[in-house]
Amino acid sequence: MNILIVGNGFDLSHYLPTKYDHFMIAMDAIENGDIAKGEMGFDDLFIKDYWHKNNETEEEWQNSFFQHTKAMYKTEEIKISVDEVEKLQNQLKENVWYQYFSEHVREVKTWIDFELKIEEALNILSGLFANIYQVYESKGKFDYDISLETLIEDQIYKISKRRFDILNLLGIFKKNERFGCNIPNGFGKKDKIAGYFSPICFIVPDDGTLGFNYSKYMSMLHSQLDEFTKIFNLYLELIVDRLEPKVKFKIESKDWIQPDHIFSFNYTNTFRKFYESEVKAEFLHGRFGEKQNIVLGVSDLEDESLKKLKAYGFTKYHQKLFKDTEYLFLDHFKESIESGKRKFENDLKLLSANALNSVTTKFIQMGRGDHNVILDLNFSIWGIH
Repeated sequence: MNILIVGNGFDLSHYLPTKYDHFMIAMDAIENGDIAKGEMGFDDLFIKDYWHKNNETEEEWQNSFFQHTKAMYKTEEIKISVDEVEKLQNQLKENVWYQYFSEHVREVKTWIDFELKIEEALNILSGLFANIYQVYESKGKFDYDISLETLIEDQIYKISKRRFDILNLLGIFKKNERFGCNIPNGFGKKDKIAGYFSPICFIVPDDGTLGFNYSKYMSMLHSQLDEFTKIFNLYLELIVDRLEPKVKFKIESKDWIQPDHIFSFNYTNTFRKFYESEVKAEFLHGRFGEKQNIVLGVSDLEDESLKKLKAYGFTKYHQKLFKDTEYLFLDHFKESIESGKRKFENDLKLLSANALNSVTTKFIQMGRGDHNVILDLNFSIWGIH
C-alpha cells in the first residue's frame, strides 16, 4: 500500500495562503475594513503581505509567494460580501483569543508559535490563580486591586505590564469604577504622590468560592477558543477553498507514487480537490467545512495547577477525542503488528515448553517463524511544515 502523509507545506507548495500569518493578515484587513466601500476582494485582504514598501528608500517589492498565488489561481473571483465582512468584524471584535493573538502578531509566524502563545497565556493565568488562592487562604477572600506599580502596599496586587496586558486581553480584568481605570489604554488614576500612572482594577467579580470563579472563567476562555476556530474555518471556506486553479495541476516526476491512502495533518482537502482523486484521506487534526472539527490547541498541560483546573479542553488530544477526528494514526497497521507479535510470543512459550534446544529457540526468536507480520507499505511525505 502506498501512503502519502501531508502537512501544511503541501498546501504552501501549491501557493495556498494557509500559514498562520496569512490568516492573521487577512483578518486584520477585515477587522479594519470599511464596509461602506462594499465587498472585499483578494487584493484587499492580502495587500499588506504581498506588496511591500520600504519607508526609508521608498522601494517597492512583491512577495513572491503571492505572485505565484495570483499567477496560478483566479484570485479575482474571491469576494467577501459586506454581510460576511460585517459578521467577521463582530466576531473578531468580541473574541478574546483573536485580540490576544492580534496584539502579539509579530511574535507569531507559524502554527507552532501559535500553540506556544496559547501555552504562555495559560501559564500566566495559572500563576495568577495560584496567587488568588494564596491570598484567599490568608484572608478568606481576594478583593485586591490590580496595579502595575512596584511599591509594596496593602490591598494591592502587583503585576508586570506584560502579564497585565496579556491577562487584560484575555478578559479577566474589569474596570474599577472607584478609580476610573481605563483598561483599553492600559493606564488609570495618576498617583499624586509617586507621580506616575498606575492602572488599578478588580479581578472580574462573580460567585466563585474564592471570590473568583475559575470554572466559569476557564469555560468562557475555552468557548472563545472554539469561536476562534470557527473564524479560522470561515477563512478556509471563504478564501482558501474558493481559490480555483487557472489550469489543472499535474504531478510529473519519475519518483512519484500514486497514493492508496492519505494521512493529512492539514484541515484542507487539497490533494483530492486539485488532482481529482477519490483516494481515502484521514484528517488527524480535523478538517474544515460546514461540519468542521478543526483541532487548535496545545500539545499537553505541563503546569500542575492547570491540570488541577482541568484545563484539558485546550489540549489537542482532548479535542481530537471530543471532535472525533481520525487521531489513531496508522492504528490498523499497528494492531496487525501487535496481534502477530502476541501470537508469536504465545507460540514461542508453547514450543519452549516442549524443550526446544537453544539453537532452535534462537532461530525462532530471530523472527524466522511462521508468524512474522510483513507490512508492504510505501510512505511518501510531502510538506511537513
